[in-house]
Amino acid sequence: MRRFMLSMAFAGALSCVPVAGFTAENVYAAAATAAGQTSHKLAGARPFGLGVIIGEPTGISGKYWLSPGAAIDFATAWSFSGDADFHVHADYLFHVNTARQVGRAPIHFFYGAGARFKTTSDQRLGLRIPVGLEFIPRGAPMEIFAELAPILDFIPDTTLRMNIGVGVRYFF
Repeated sequence: MRRFMLSMAFAGALSCVPVAGFTAENVYAAAATAAGQTSHKLAGARPFGLGVIIGEPTGISGKYWLSPGAAIDFATAWSFSGDADFHVHADYLFHVNTARQVGRAPIHFFYGAGARFKTTSDQRLGLRIPVGLEFIPRGAPMEIFAELAPILDFIPDTTLRMNIGVGVRYFF
């Protein structure tokens, strides 16, 4: 358990290290162009966002943009299904600009894969496949998102579960 938690912390810290040639300004300028936006993908080149997710699970959610169409998201949360348990997940996400808009701001579709660890009486580890939509209001350093994530637990046994949530993140 301790080794797993240290590995997750190391992987999370490593994901925040900038990749050579990718400054926040370059990433977001390219993202704005790819997404059909003017000059403010996430309102001013801010690669890291932190906020809340409400649903199953409920807690703190974060996101770090790696490139114009890829990001890592994570949550440290509390699961209220069945027994109340601590939940941690991290996902690699791909983003697609849809033709839909709210006002003049686009709605993005995202999908990806990641891992989920949940403390219960028998410690669960599984594969997450999140899909969802995000809305990035023009001129605001935030995003509003909704996601659905089937989970295939493979430790301690094979079980199919589901996460669903909505949230908001502020980028700084």
